[in-house]
Amino acid sequence: MRAKVALGQSLSTVAELRALCAQTQRALQRMIERLDLLIVKAAQAAEFAPLHRLLQSIVGVGPLVAAQLAQALTRMPWERCESFIAHTGLDPRPQDSGKHRGRRRITKHGPPMLRHLLYLAAMSASKTTLWKPVYKALRDRGLESTEALVVLARRIARIAFAISRSGQPFDPKFLKQAGAA
Repeated sequence: MRAKVALGQSLSTVAELRALCAQTQRALQRMIERLDLLIVKAAQAAEFAPLHRLLQSIVGVGPLVAAQLAQALTRMPWERCESFIAHTGLDPRPQDSGKHRGRRRITKHGPPMLRHLLYLAAMSASKTTLWKPVYKALRDRGLESTEALVVLARRIARIAFAISRSGQPFDPKFLKQAGAA
């Protein structure tokens, strides 16, 4: 995706190269779509295929995010949900010293692609009727949009962990029971 944007920006100013740029971008887009299909096909054929299907029941999680989550959840025997969240790098790191309470930031440990895909899933979910009230409540509490999306991404990761443990698909009524905040 980054290469596609960079190519478009660098070649769009040269009139003679606009047609070549457009052609190259179309070819790059077709290659990305083909890779996405291959990833989904591999996930459906892998030993974690049942989990891959279950994870797609989470609102906002598509086949690519589910594939990455299924791979991460089956890679190691996670004892606790907090361990898995720490693996994603979405766990907050305190910046405290004595009486000073600094700003919390995420640790960013673990695979960056998993963290990125969870964030994208949170962005997608925040626009749905199920997650929109949760996102709005987080924003109303004073969180910036990025912070609220990180909280949603962490929640999605927690739900994915619960699904991997229970073997049951996502049930939206549990999200509503937990409240908007």
